[in-house]
Amino acid sequence: AVQVAATIYMSNPMSVGMSVGIWEKGKTFCYNYGETRKGNDTLPSADNEYNVGSIAKTFVATLLAQAVVEERIKLDDDIRKYLPGNYPNLAYNSIPIRVVNLANHTSALPTSAIEISPKLRDSLMKLSDSARLAYIFQCYKSFDADSFLERMHHFKVDTAPGIRYTYNGNAVSVLILLLERIYREPYERVLQRY
Repeated sequence: AVQVAATIYMSNPMSVGMSVGIWEKGKTFCYNYGETRKGNDTLPSADNEYNVGSIAKTFVATLLAQAVVEERIKLDDDIRKYLPGNYPNLAYNSIPIRVVNLANHTSALPTSAIEISPKLRDSLMKLSDSARLAYIFQCYKSFDADSFLERMHHFKVDTAPGIRYTYNGNAVSVLILLLERIYREPYERVLQRY
């Protein structure tokens, strides 16, 4: 089954490489395909590290569902209920951003917590994917809950929440922050527990 799925995935010319890990009945299996980088002819291994990317959103949504079941949070709550201090900017014409808007990408928040000028954005687009990601990683590396909360004071909601869908990793970061606040522990610990 893995071979069939991997063959289909790797038949796409945009596919570079992949590793599939399976844990079943106490045994671990690893299957590797393609290359670690386009054109280098190096097969991935079980030791390669991958950015989990958007699959993390699935974990966040699952933890949010758990928090709702435990009645720690409600999907219709104004997100400011869970934030320290005053955030009048997290509303549009008195329409607040609700928890559900973070989860379904209708928050109207900026898609990045970091403001990048158009000139810098153009320069970044000329870099390789790995160099561009390394730069962005460095920008986010210094973020902690306090600096993120401070940056949130500068977010601008550009339309009424709940109206327009825009894929938004920044909104998911806000949701992680809310989960940390309601569970009173780091996201990673909550994730491990559940």
